[in-house]
Order: sequence, then C-alpha cells, then structure tokens
Amino acid sequence: EAVFAIKALTENIAPATIGYTDEDLEKLKERAGKLDFIPNKPRKKELNTVMSNSFAFGGNNASIIFSKNKGNVKANVNNNKIYITGMGIVSPLGNGVDNYISKCENNEVVNSNSVSSSVGVDDYNELGIKMAFYRKLDNFSQLQAVSGMQALKNAGIEITEENATRIGIVVGSCDGALGTCCQFEESIAEKGNANGSAFKFPNTVYNAAGGYLSICSGIKGYNVTVTNGAQSGLQSIAYAMSVIKQGKGDYVLATGTDENIEVINELYTKLDLVADKKVNPYANENGFVLADGSVTLVLESEDVANKRNATKYAEVLGYGMAHKNVDFATLSGSDTALDQAILNALEDAGLSINDIDAISGFANGHSVVDNIEFDAYKRVFKDQLENIALIQTKERTGEGRAASASLACAHAALLLNGNIKCDDLAYKINNDKLNKVTVDGKNLKNVLVTAYGSGGTYCAVVISK
Repeated sequence: EAVFAIKALTENIAPATIGYTDEDLEKLKERAGKLDFIPNKPRKKELNTVMSNSFAFGGNNASIIFSKNKGNVKANVNNNKIYITGMGIVSPLGNGVDNYISKCENNEVVNSNSVSSSVGVDDYNELGIKMAFYRKLDNFSQLQAVSGMQALKNAGIEITEENATRIGIVVGSCDGALGTCCQFEESIAEKGNANGSAFKFPNTVYNAAGGYLSICSGIKGYNVTVTNGAQSGLQSIAYAMSVIKQGKGDYVLATGTDENIEVINELYTKLDLVADKKVNPYANENGFVLADGSVTLVLESEDVANKRNATKYAEVLGYGMAHKNVDFATLSGSDTALDQAILNALEDAGLSINDIDAISGFANGHSVVDNIEFDAYKRVFKDQLENIALIQTKERTGEGRAASASLACAHAALLLNGNIKCDDLAYKINNDKLNKVTVDGKNLKNVLVTAYGSGGTYCAVVISK
C-alpha cells in the first residue's frame, strides 16, 4: 500500500478502486455523496502529498504521509530517565508479583519437562475483568490481559480520559496465538471453508492480545506487537524506551507473552526441542523444559514517576540489538551477534564491562542455546566474567520464550530493588566451569539482561539500582 502511495505521488496518478458495476455506482452516489473514490479506472491528478492508512483488528491503526515537498519534521528525543515502576507476572509457578517473590524465596521450581500457566475467575475478579469480556479471549489473550492489568495495578496507575492516550502497549511474542491459528485451520481442513470459526478468527491475528488489553484497560496510546522470536519479550522493553524517549508516551506497558497448550506442546515436541525430562540451564541437553506465561513491565519517564511518587524498581539505562543471518529456525553460527548486542547495550548505557555485576541470561538447558550464551560472555567480558553472577530464571519457570525474556528483566529488577533479597539459583565461573552461588541483591548495581531469537537475533538491556 505504501508503494502504491509513493508511485501515485511520483507519477501523478490516483489509483482506482476496482470492481464496481454501474448499479453499484448509482447506489454509492446516494451513500458516498461527493466522496471521490475513483471507481474502476485510475485518473491523472497533480499530487503533492498522499496519506496511506491501515486499520487492523483490535483497534490498532497506523497512518503514514508521503510528500514531494520537504517537511519540517524534527526528532523529539529527550534525556529523561526511564524507570520500571510496575510489573505483572503470570507464570507456571502462579500469578502475581508477590506470589513470584514468595516462590523465589522458597526456591520453588517447575518439576516437569512441559508446564503451563493458568488464569481464572479469581484473577479476573481481582483485576476487574468482566466475565463477558473474558469469554471473548483465547488462552493467549487471557494470559496477556491478566499480566497487563496486574502491571497497571502494581504500578498504581489508573487510566483516565486525560492519560489514556499517553500510555502505550508493546506486546512481544515468539509464537503469538499459534494455538488458536492451528485450531482455526483444523476446523477448515476438517469441515471446509464455510465452517471456519468466526469466533476464533479475530484471535488469529498477532495484535489481537494487545487490542484486548487496550479494551479492558482503557489505554488508547501507542500500540504495537513485536514477533521477532523468543527475544521479543526483551525487545518490547527496548522499543518502549524509544517511545518514551521520543515523547510519544509517558508510560509504556512492555510485555512478553507465549502459551503452551496441547498443540504447542505437540509442535515443539515433534521438532525435538522438548527435553524428555526436566533439565536446568547449562545442562548440555538436546532439549529444554517447555513453558509459557506473560510478564508485563511498566516503563515510565522520570518526570511523571516523580510527580506521582511512583515505586522505582530499577532504572533502564540502555539497550542493544544485533542480528547475524543463519538458516531459518537455527542459532548455530550467529553467536557474534550476541557479542554486538551486549556491546551496543553497554555503549547506550554509558557503561563498560567492569560496571556489570550480574547477567540475567537466557540459558535453558539446550546445549546449542547455552553454549552460544556462555561463549559470548567469555569473549565480551573475558577475565572480568569471574566476578559476574549469572542468573537464570528458566531454572525456575522453564523456557517460556518471550515471557521468559521479560521475566529475566523483571527478576533482575526485583533483585535490584530488594524485593528478592537473594537468588540461590545463580552461577559463577571458576576455572572455566560454572558453580552454583547465592547472589545478594544488596551487592548489585548494574545488571545486563540478554535474550535470543532463532534465526540469529539478539537483544540486550542494562538496568540499574
């Protein structure tokens, strides 16, 4: 559509809207009035400026303007600090920030090779989500709605007419509502096109969950869905930073969500990615514990946070992203991109490798993933790595893809803030070997968070006490 808009502009041709009969045109004259919709045949027209509009399911709308004339557009980048001021956690260990903190204190972990999160009536009642609305949602959107509403409540943010357009949503997902997509396709395959479910179809689009969260929360600002592999949950935080820095919002809900329902488990199992038993990070196995969840972080500019005396879990200092092309759905050979993402994040944060106290990483027990992470840290941090604690949330909750990427950041923020006092499931390197240690949150100042995406995409974020 954008290409057609540009071609129209450069060639002074207004493209036609085709497919109208003479009978249609007579009816449209009455309904459209003087609207010039250029039926059936293109028309020469002197054009200087054109607009392309896209309106999607869930209320996600976008417009872009192209012009022959130079515009007076200036980047509005501010130097306001950005803080994590709220969070919502839905995981296989249960729901809510307080619940997660309690499970960490008791060192509770998942105990199967495939685990799932769940939300229910108690969650909806606590968050004011009406049952009539909940029934419209597929499993993926339910997880997202609960963690998003939890995050707003945890941050103490009430949506009003005044602030609704100044609050944004960035949803990150590896697989999206893949379960609903498969169920929809199955019904067509079994019963024919006419029997495709009109109830399921709206939930097959990737931005449906962000749209539902917008509806139940009342948020009307920036809204986008990122589907760039497992690291999308961390990348949502990076994009949220950019939105706030550019003055497009005062708060942004940055989230990572993925589901593990029957069809997801079947797909990952047949791809030989699920371990045949419970495994821990750095286990050097050929699979991981398949999990899911939804984790939402509220990012907020310093000015707004100070005005409302918000709780500041951690400051978000900077981010980096990098990609190296490898075969589809693989990681091998892409490891130097992780190096670059880390270095980009450190540069953006204004820090050196000596300033990092801990890394909240992405190891999941699968040897390919674990070795790429471990080897990159050794290259980037070298001898300094012996002084850095490695924190791995997937030992607690499994590989939840985008949800795990967001949880890695949330967990680090809870440690920095003192909500989680100690982490007994951390590692340090001694003579090139990993040894389990206990990390005291009081001793941490700067934590690097990393995430991976199959195909060779990586993201890194630095957060600080």
